[in-house]
Amino acid sequence: MAKYIHKGLLTFSLGNKKLSNRTLIFNIPCKYNCNGCYDKKALIYPSARNSRIKNMMGSLRSDFVETFTQVLRENKSKFDYVRFHEGGEFYNQDYLDNITQIVYNNPDIRFFVYTRELFNLNFNGLKSLPNINIVNSIPFGINNYCHDIKWLVRTLKSYGAKRIKLCGDTVNETTKCGVNCHYCMQKGNDIVIFKQH
Repeated sequence: MAKYIHKGLLTFSLGNKKLSNRTLIFNIPCKYNCNGCYDKKALIYPSARNSRIKNMMGSLRSDFVETFTQVLRENKSKFDYVRFHEGGEFYNQDYLDNITQIVYNNPDIRFFVYTRELFNLNFNGLKSLPNINIVNSIPFGINNYCHDIKWLVRTLKSYGAKRIKLCGDTVNETTKCGVNCHYCMQKGNDIVIFKQH
């Protein structure tokens, strides 16, 4: 069972079914209506829905970066990684810029995030930071889950992708992110193919 950290409007969890309990997770509601989306499934639980809505409200506050940074500094011994958006997505450039500032302010902490917004928002600032890995969760604009993994890999390589990995959880459901797999947390590993849940 996940443990939670609360500060102001913000709620963080430590781990989940797939992620190590040494991964601090920050979620907001997702702006997409994805089939099989983690966020869509989580939102059937009132407590998950309410904490994500409060996190969204907290992310709009002028003290968001400061409050988030305080949580990181006060709880640093409890986590090895910070994951943005187990559920949720970058909803505008201001929010992305705030996340960039949080990552910049904490160079000794490793962050990672999955996004579908790489081609819709300006990620240059966040990409330039050495302590975050950004994974494109819909590689090269492919908007639907692909049932033919070999075709998808060939297509990605034809666009110049060099490092492509099939998520270990897709192959073996005993894979635990941050325990026996750290691929998505490593800078430069930006294309990972996931099984739709």
